[in-house]
Amino acid sequence: MLCVPGNHDLGDGSGEVPLDEQRLRAYGDIFGPDHWAIKAGDWKLLGINAQLLGSDSAREAALWVWISEQARPAADHAHTALFLHRPILRPGSGEGARKGRYVSHAAAERLLKGPLQPTLRLVASGHTHQYNDTTVDGVRHLWMPSTAFVMPDDLQTRVCEKLVGVGMLDLSDGEARFDLWYPDGMKRHDVSRLKFFRAMSGNAVNKGLDKGHVKKLRPAMARSLTPTRSSRPSLVAAADRAL
Repeated sequence: MLCVPGNHDLGDGSGEVPLDEQRLRAYGDIFGPDHWAIKAGDWKLLGINAQLLGSDSAREAALWVWISEQARPAADHAHTALFLHRPILRPGSGEGARKGRYVSHAAAERLLKGPLQPTLRLVASGHTHQYNDTTVDGVRHLWMPSTAFVMPDDLQTRVCEKLVGVGMLDLSDGEARFDLWYPDGMKRHDVSRLKFFRAMSGNAVNKGLDKGHVKKLRPAMARSLTPTRSSRPSLVAAADRAL
């Protein structure tokens, strides 16, 4: 099993807050390297640590060197798929200045227009608890939804579909087939109605922490989300695309 780290593993990082060296070491001890490369037919799959991007750290510098090295032997692969926690694509003009959701603009440009550009065909990410499948300039951007919960619109700006699901990506012969499943028994929980979230926001009020934010959260706690998918086993998204 290969993993890519995210904010719940390492903290926000991404140049927005300092990296936590203790968490970085602990991640490596438990899950192994925070970046990896494997070959699959005419595809090369790269997994990287998005929390390093924008940090101006020695770890980030080493990661960019590694990415360049992986891009050099292009003769051994025709297509590259990149996996990281934070999305690269910012859909809509309103997302341009947003922090906390995407990799930095500079890092995104470097990934899309740097050494990977000749073969980069797909970028798969998570983090947002929203689902997106968009192709821009020949690169397909897949945002994987959560398997746990979504956030209501008054807690998180909606830019794509808010659903839960399990994805399967099949890469073969220059094509990428992605199926998003909503299995029987899976529930689309509203995080603001879950006990841990109520307790967390209640503690924040009691401690006088971030009162403006907590005040904003309270109306959402009584709000339920209208399901957009059937509860029966179903395939909710599928696409075959030649890349």
